[in-house]
Order: sequence, then structure tokens, then C-alpha cells
Amino acid sequence: MSQQTLQPHPLFTSEFVNDPYPVYATLRRNSPVTRVTSPHGFDMWCLARYSDVKASLVDPRLSRDLRNAPPGVVKYTGGADLLTNKNLLSVDPPDHTRMRKLVQPAFSTRRVRELEAWIEGIVDRMLEGMEGREQIDLIHAFGFAIPLTVICRILGIPVEDRPIFRRWMDGLVMSGSGEAAADRLRTSQAKLAEYCLELISRKRAEPDGALLSDLVTIMDEEGILTEDEFVGLTFHLLIAGHETTVGLLTNGMKLLLMHPRIREELESAPDLWPLAVNEMVRFESPLGISMAIAMEDVEYSGITIPRGEVVAGLLASANRDPEQFKDADVFDIHRVYNKHLGFGAGIHRCIGAILALTEARIALPALLKRYPNIELAVRPTELTWMPTPMFRQLQRLPVRLGRPSK
Repeated sequence: MSQQTLQPHPLFTSEFVNDPYPVYATLRRNSPVTRVTSPHGFDMWCLARYSDVKASLVDPRLSRDLRNAPPGVVKYTGGADLLTNKNLLSVDPPDHTRMRKLVQPAFSTRRVRELEAWIEGIVDRMLEGMEGREQIDLIHAFGFAIPLTVICRILGIPVEDRPIFRRWMDGLVMSGSGEAAADRLRTSQAKLAEYCLELISRKRAEPDGALLSDLVTIMDEEGILTEDEFVGLTFHLLIAGHETTVGLLTNGMKLLLMHPRIREELESAPDLWPLAVNEMVRFESPLGISMAIAMEDVEYSGITIPRGEVVAGLLASANRDPEQFKDADVFDIHRVYNKHLGFGAGIHRCIGAILALTEARIALPALLKRYPNIELAVRPTELTWMPTPMFRQLQRLPVRLGRPSK
């Protein structure tokens, strides 16, 4: 008798990538805490309910420090000694507190508000550049272009270097299973680290007043940041200030294209845009999963997770939990009580959250105003998603722009 082929867990199938929400609903009902083997070769305990995910995000018994990670995680990530891993997602207090304090002011509400007019100018130029093109992929012309321009300006990444950052970021976030994916991940990590170390010398020679230049000055004059941590912070800020916004812009636009009545309502009642953008984060969360390591036995929904195991909070599942959100599977732009976990929670809440929300609140209505007849160029079922649990992001979003308004 032939040996039975092992089937992948429902979390790691192509059907899940296309539509994860039925799987999440089943897990919340039947297996709210379940141990699975990831495609990357390590085991993790997945939390599906809002209450458990929220608790795990603020649980002091859980560590992000890769020095505490099991061997499978170390093999996949490269471990704590890899320069790009010395970032805010992979350290605990007090190092996390010290490092975040250095960069938090650049992403504060006040600072982001000061950037709004400048962001509006970037969006206008991007939209003008689309004119004359009957069909376009919004992922690249809109989703990537705007956040990459904004975060590189904040960090002080030279214009001519930005295209290579996009390739490295693809290698970092599009990390599937298998040797080829692992090689691509390691190459991207090494190239980014090499670039950041070289950037330190450039910023020392020609300080420009941008965030990375300020960090180099702090590193040299105050000694409260190491060169290794500079590399890790640069990596983290690119993720926090870029990838989440790409997902928010493109997922949000996809939702508007598929909900014409909501689109019409926003056009007639623009004061609803802040609520609408926040609902986009909940309904189609750009961030998919948050992982940590249990430093002692921990219990969620009556299930004990042993010390040393990986705890994986399924953020997108939590955001569709009917125990927390009324009509959780309804895209409702009037939802006022909306304490979603789309940007995480606690000390590790996405540092770029305010920036991402602001960019979406500016860019999405501007796109609809410039191209009021924009529509999907393919059937919704033909849209494909990135095959990674870390981000919920479309691979392509082909649209027909229609005639621009004047």
C-alpha cells in the first residue's frame, strides 16, 4: 500500500492565500489555539481569536528576541547575529525602548501632519504621470511608488538608490519555503546590510538632516546606538514605513472598486475617509501574523503553550472575530468602535501606523477624484495575492483608468 501523502495545514494552501477568511472562521470556532508546522520548517502555536491575539501582543511573558528562538526559527531568520535582525521587531526592552525612542519622533502625529502638504504633492505628481495610459497596474504605479518615495525621503535614502531597495524588499517579504526562497532572503539581508554600513560613511561625510543622518550623529556623539543596530533600524523602518502602506493603499483601492456604493458615499461625504481607511485596515489587514517566543508556559483559551515555543497571533483572523466586531465580515465605513489589531498592539505596534493611515487618507480620494471612472481590468477572481503569511498584499491590481477629470 502506498504511503499517504501529507496534506498541508489549511493555513498554508493556495486556497487560503486566495481567501483566508473561511479558514480563520473555522479556527476561531473549532481550534482557536492550534499547533502547526510552518512551510519554513518550524512549529508554531496559532491564535485565532481576538481576545487571545490581543493578549499575546501585550504579554510580557512573550519575547521577540531571536536569542530566545528555537533552532527552526533561527535557521529561517538567520538568527540574532544577522545585522538586519537587530531591529525593533526582534528585540525586547530595554534595548527596544532605547531604539524606538530614537526614531519615534519622526513618525509622531505632529511630524506626520507637517508632511501632509508634501505628501499631497507627491501623490499629485504620481497621478499626473498615469495620464494617457488606458490600463495600469496600481501595485507598482501607485502602491509601491508613493510609500517608497515618502519613506526614503524621511530616512534620507538618495533618489538613485530607491529602485534597488525595492528589489531587496521583495526578497525580504516574499520569503516562501524552499532553498531558493531562503537564498533570496539571505541575499537581500546581506545586500541591505552592506548598503546600510556604506550609508553610514556617506552620512558622516555629508549630513543631510534626514532621520538616518541624525541617527549617525547620535551614534557617533552619544554612543547609544551601534552600527549593527543602525542597520537593523533601517531595515525595520523600511518595513514599517513602506510595506504596510503598500498593502493598505492597494487593498483599500481594491475594496473601493468592488464596493461602488461605498465609493459613491465617500465621494459625497469626504468626512468619512478617516473611518473608511481605518476600516480598510481591519477588513483586509496588510499585516497577517505576529510571532513571539514563550519564555514560560502560557495559556490561551484553555490551551497551554510550553516554554520555548513560538506563539503566532493571526492578526487578520482577530480582525474578523464576531465576538469583537459586529458584522465582522461586512466592510462598514461607519464603524466607529474599531479597535482592530491591523497594526499590532502594545510596545511593538507598527511605528509607521500614523504615516500609513495619513498616506491612504490623502492618496485614495485623490486617485478617485483624478480618475472618477477607474475600474478593475480583470474579474475579482483573477486577482492574486502574495504567497506569504506575513503580509496580505496583492501581486497585481490591473485597472482601466478612464478619462481623467480636469
